[in-house]
Amino acid sequence: MRKTFLKWLLVFMLIGFTAAFSISFYIQTKQAVSNGYSLIRLRIEDVKEQLNINSQNLQDIRTESDKNALAKARALAKLLELNPDLFFSDDYLEEIRSMLAVDEIHISDENGILIISTEAYTGYDMASDSQSASFMPALTDKNFEYVQDPMPRGINKEIFQYAGVARKDSPG
Repeated sequence: MRKTFLKWLLVFMLIGFTAAFSISFYIQTKQAVSNGYSLIRLRIEDVKEQLNINSQNLQDIRTESDKNALAKARALAKLLELNPDLFFSDDYLEEIRSMLAVDEIHISDENGILIISTEAYTGYDMASDSQSASFMPALTDKNFEYVQDPMPRGINKEIFQYAGVARKDSPG
């Protein structure tokens, strides 16, 4: 009788242990999954917030870059107004380009043809491509100022950003 009792006791203890283990496993697994989802949602929210901050920083940098580009273009227009003959010297033009820390300098005549350039673009017709054509209003509007979004250049399709202002000394 005692052996039968011990056998049944062992069976019930195994059932109880298995039930306790199963219930504990189920509850802990459910809690771990819930915690995992909460952590993922929190991380996604953090990423969204960081992306918003990065977007705002990018916009601020772009605004400052555009202001800087316009300031350089205005300075060039003023230098050209004060002494236009100096710009026909390649050495002086290179010195000004270096001083302004720009990649290129282009100056057009009243028809939108580049007459002075730090690159081999002298004679280029600005009306020949939509990118450069957006600067054509500078020929008639003395208050013209414009900074383009970066886009492929008309000549070689390289991504580039141009800024320009109207000439102060003559149309162009």
